[in-house]
Amino acid sequence: MTQTIIFTSDIHLSPHRPDLLALFEKFIKEHAPNATDVYLLGDLFELWVGDDNLNKFTRHVASLIKSLSEQNINTYFMHGNRDFLLGQQYADLCGMKIIPDPFVLEHENSRVLLSHGDIFCTRDIEYQALRKKLRNPNNMKHILRLPLFMRKTLAWYLRGKSYRHMRKTPIEKMDDFDADISAILKCMNQHRCNIAIHGHTHLPGIDVIADTQQQRIRRFVLSDWGDKGNYIQWEHNRPLVHCYFK
Repeated sequence: MTQTIIFTSDIHLSPHRPDLLALFEKFIKEHAPNATDVYLLGDLFELWVGDDNLNKFTRHVASLIKSLSEQNINTYFMHGNRDFLLGQQYADLCGMKIIPDPFVLEHENSRVLLSHGDIFCTRDIEYQALRKKLRNPNNMKHILRLPLFMRKTLAWYLRGKSYRHMRKTPIEKMDDFDADISAILKCMNQHRCNIAIHGHTHLPGIDVIADTQQQRIRRFVLSDWGDKGNYIQWEHNRPLVHCYFK
């Protein structure tokens, strides 16, 4: 079978959003089976407070994702800022492999840099400091040792803090929440990549961010899911295409 890769991110699944779950079910049953490889690039869930928080909803999502591996479709998961506590236990339940951020994919004579995208929002100093603290392995272990109700409270507190941080930011400083092109280029140069794919910013698009005699450097930004689902599809010997569906 010719390799076809699908990338998506920022689905933000939640038991309080049955519309998103319905879209995800449609994606799994009608779109993902066209692929040989599926990459979920972060924020699969609106909130994830630990693999011990299993319930009817999270088990159902796991069974949907598991159906891909049962069809011999390779499924990969990258942590986002909302679900960075998702661990190996749940990944195994889903039949998916956890990959680091950033991750380099070699495909059709290209080196593709995959990321959730929040690492590139370098102008948001407050967020980057919080991210560094929360992603510290020792701190993550301490968080996961907390009772479940305390983790849920902490998660909602941090979400509210992030929302208030954005609300109090002057309109002329809103660009600070977007990805910094120089940070993307630096990371791409470090890993010798000519294509970058990320999400997080909820600002979908395709950009040529550098164009030299040697090569053209392109960035593909995934959208968040709302009234429509979306993904980027890369078929053999065809350009990357951003696909939307309802």
